Amino acid sequence: MWMPIKEAIAIVSGLALIFYIPFNTRRIASGWVPAKFPGNAAGYPALYVKQATRFMWFGVAIGIVFLAFIPLGDGPGEWIPDLVIAVIWFLIAAMTYWSCRQIGGART
Repeated sequence: MWMPIKEAIAIVSGLALIFYIPFNTRRIASGWVPAKFPGNAAGYPALYVKQATRFMWFGVAIGIVFLAFIPLGDGPGEWIPDLVIAVIWFLIAAMTYWSCRQIGGART
């Protein structure tokens, strides 16, 4: 049986973020600033940490929603994708928290 679209999107985007967050964290911690950033270079890490904190809570919310979907499954084994998605998004939230700590430590 094919996976419903909500599950496919959540898994693919989650797995992509698992690789993107550490990559972007290393770049920003080393001093990289996007060319189109309108402010000064010293202000970018603080802005990134603010946005990453919002994203961390977004990941927690998605994880909670998919945990809430687990008891709603009709057939046997339908809870497994929801559990996998919840774990992926909780992992993303934890990685984003780690990212904020890494960049926050690099700024001081």
